[in-house]
Amino acid sequence: MATQTVTYYANDNLGDIDSVAIYHKTNEAVVTRKIKVGLKGGQNKVEIRCLPTSCKASSHDRRVDISGNATIVEHTLHLTPHDYTGKSSLHKRQDEVVNNIKTIKGFKYQSSENSGMAKILERDLEVIRRDIAQVAANLSISVSSRGAGEVELSVTYTLPNASWTPRYSLSAEIAPTGDQPPLVYLDYMAAVSQETGEDWKDVTVKVGTAKELDGGIIPSLIPYFIGPQAHGYVGPEKSTGINATFELASKWNIKSCHRSPAMLSGKLIAKIDLCPVAIGWTTVPKNSRDVFIPCKVKNTSGYPLLPGDAAIYRNEELVRNSPLPPFLIGLREKLLRPQESFICSLGVDPSVRITYHPHIETVSGHGSFNGFSGKSSTSTFIQRITIENQKLTSIAPLVVKDQVPVSNDARVKITVLEPSDLLQDRDGTLVESHSNVWARWVNCAGVGESGDMPTYQSAKGLLEWVCEIGPATTMDLTLAWEVNAPVGLMWAGASV
Repeated sequence: MATQTVTYYANDNLGDIDSVAIYHKTNEAVVTRKIKVGLKGGQNKVEIRCLPTSCKASSHDRRVDISGNATIVEHTLHLTPHDYTGKSSLHKRQDEVVNNIKTIKGFKYQSSENSGMAKILERDLEVIRRDIAQVAANLSISVSSRGAGEVELSVTYTLPNASWTPRYSLSAEIAPTGDQPPLVYLDYMAAVSQETGEDWKDVTVKVGTAKELDGGIIPSLIPYFIGPQAHGYVGPEKSTGINATFELASKWNIKSCHRSPAMLSGKLIAKIDLCPVAIGWTTVPKNSRDVFIPCKVKNTSGYPLLPGDAAIYRNEELVRNSPLPPFLIGLREKLLRPQESFICSLGVDPSVRITYHPHIETVSGHGSFNGFSGKSSTSTFIQRITIENQKLTSIAPLVVKDQVPVSNDARVKITVLEPSDLLQDRDGTLVESHSNVWARWVNCAGVGESGDMPTYQSAKGLLEWVCEIGPATTMDLTLAWEVNAPVGLMWAGASV
């Protein structure tokens, strides 16, 4: 019995694309088509023509299933050399012929002349389709059918040059009266682009992973050390695997074309309620007089959050654009798993003003130096910081970061004078400096290191006050230290 051949043109049946899955790691799309064909009993060959030439050739990158009274015998993908120029012109010609046929058949009264013209155009269309098939991928499927009838083929193939990028919109609502807890919501979105050579119309899209503005970034303090001044020294210049798949809501239409990331619109994956959250205020007045609002949030969803750009809003106003999650471990991207937490900045609070007064330096008389012969000189430094809360509500905790130098020479001794209770041999526990103000050394342990409680040496001189300031209140903080060194020893401070 002769084998029946059924020809199916993929480019004419984009509506048969059932779903598309796009993977973040490989930048590939896995496309599934649902194709209904009529078979006769015995051997049949289904020729699927005009698939994108970018189809991956390996049998591991495609799959063919069948429902009905039939069995797949084998399937083979035939690839032809890429000829994008010729293919593009053929597709344009095909669209013109199809539109002309529709126009003629749309006439209310069909003359013999119109009918003849339509037949000529249909023959032209068949020739164009055969030409397109010569510069496209074609899939041959051998099917054994136990009887005549219609069956449904599920054809899955893999295309490169498809990608999706995570995007986020984080919205925080902070009550001005402070009598309600802050509300934080996260819109998790996917921006999809593809240049596969195949348009996707009204399809279900899944995105998956096979792995694991200025004014919003809180500046950090760099330890600096005092020691003998080197001749000709110039200081350093300042330099200003988890698997998951998400099905996106609604159907998508995505054309195959190049688009810059900025032009891509995001489609919602999930809207996540991140409450409860903890907010505070942080300032590093030595580097910036701004007071930032850090917000610690937990990923309360079941979704891993991949690194992506985020627009951050506070009380419906855009305060900054930032990477999210806002950290990298070395050079490896780190996603945020469910129940993991991160800290992001909600921008600057203009209602809290900081004054970082010019420091005062005094030099005392000479005396013996640590019991050794020779004279020493003591220089005293006083730094005053004024905080003005212009809000009608209290703010807490407010963290104020500063530093004292660390000596890297045994002849130079540094003593912290204020905060008076923050002795240099204390650990990193909070000590009350004065009413509603506590001070402690900062933990400088690396990522993933717990370490012991920080001390003056392990903190490298970095300290912070934790304050609670009442409404419409002004507060002063004082940091004072002295440097004792042999007379004639030229010491200098340097950051590292």
